[in-house]
This record gives sequence, C-alpha cells and structure tokens, in this order.
Amino acid sequence: MQKTLDLITRQINSHFTLFYKHLFRHNQIENRTGINRPHLEVLKALKESEDDKEHVSSSKLASRLLVSKAYMTALTEKLVKEGYIKRIPSIQDRRVIHIALTAEGRNALESIEAGSREIWKARLSRLSEEDLKTLSTSLENIRRILREIPIDN
Repeated sequence: MQKTLDLITRQINSHFTLFYKHLFRHNQIENRTGINRPHLEVLKALKESEDDKEHVSSSKLASRLLVSKAYMTALTEKLVKEGYIKRIPSIQDRRVIHIALTAEGRNALESIEAGSREIWKARLSRLSEEDLKTLSTSLENIRRILREIPIDN
C-alpha cells in the first residue's frame, strides 16, 4: 500500500504540472479580465460555498485556500473594491465577517470560466475522439474517487 501511495502522490504532483502547462494558462484570461489567479481562486471558493449554502468567513476561506489571514485580507480587499464580493457581519458573532459573491462577481466568474472552457476546447480539439472519451472517463473516475476523501477544514 505504501508503494501505491508513493506512486499516486508523485503522479498527482506531475499531473498538476501537466494540467497547468497544457490547459491552465490563466494569463490569457487575466489579460482580458484583470482578475489574477489568486483572486479567481477566492471567487471559485465562494461560489462553491454558495452552492453548498454555506456562509464562509475570511478565516475559513484562508484556511481552505491555504493562505494566511493577512493575505486573504489583501485578496478580498481588491475584490470588494471591484464589487465582486461583499462582507456580511455575522448575526451570531459580531467579530466574524462572512464573505459572499455579489451578482457582479458571479457574472465575472461565469465569464472567466466560459473563456477558460473555450481555450480548453480549442486545445483538446486536437485529440482523437478515442482519446477524448478516455480522458472524459478518467476525469470522471478521478472526480468520483476524490469525493470519497474527507475534506479537512
């Protein structure tokens, strides 16, 4: 089992590099929107929280994105100024501030994701139909398996 875990951890690391190199050239999107990768990650995390009907604090968001609270403050400050997110004081604890997407933030995220999908389609269209089916099945299997891993908050 240890050999398998070692292999998988090396593969995950390698796959992240391959995904980034071949698909996630975010700078193409950033040039059009002005939203850089860290800000995009904040918007995505907030969208996931919204989908789960969960209120998320700045501290919890920092923890999820594996960044410091100070850095999260800087990230959210820009997004608040741009009108993409808003701060909402907690009703239960006035010391806690929840962060939520605004309609403008949701629209910006949808636009960025649509642009990304178009770039990915262009790149993936070079693959054969058989490779596309294999990739699709593989990604679905990865998704199914990853959902079995508990998320540590």
